[in-house]
Amino acid sequence: MSTPTIKPADVQGEEISNLLEQQLQRHSLRLRPGATVASLAADLKAAGLTLESKFGTLCGKVGDVVADVPACIESFAAKNADKFFARDVSMGIQSRDQLDLKGKAQFITKHGLAAFEQLKSKASDVEPASLDPSKLTAAEYKRLSHATKVECIRAWGSDRIAAIMARR
Repeated sequence: MSTPTIKPADVQGEEISNLLEQQLQRHSLRLRPGATVASLAADLKAAGLTLESKFGTLCGKVGDVVADVPACIESFAAKNADKFFARDVSMGIQSRDQLDLKGKAQFITKHGLAAFEQLKSKASDVEPASLDPSKLTAAEYKRLSHATKVECIRAWGSDRIAAIMARR
């Protein structure tokens, strides 16, 4: 009976990274700039999923329970959409920088060049999702459309708007 060989931690980590990258490709998930496969593995571990490589397959455990790794990755991607480029270019795209080259090509194919040109170039140009007067900055307020600014003035009053404009 042969004894199993134990791989050093760095080889095991590299193998897990390669398998995790393959898993992302299978799910059509693309990481945004700044996010790496290693940081994704660390984030998954922080979320409670322990990854390991068994016989060239990516396996995972949550505590002592065997986990469905593809389902865990899908769940993580849904909860942390800011780490991934959008897969479905049919909805929710507000700016061109939310898409990588492949996503831009898919968007143009599906919606046409005119619709792509209508997108703002940067997400920072997009109006904030939440208009909370206690958190809204002057720069965010200035980017709001005229109609939205009018609604804000009516709802909050000039004193609140002055406080927002004084904020950086």
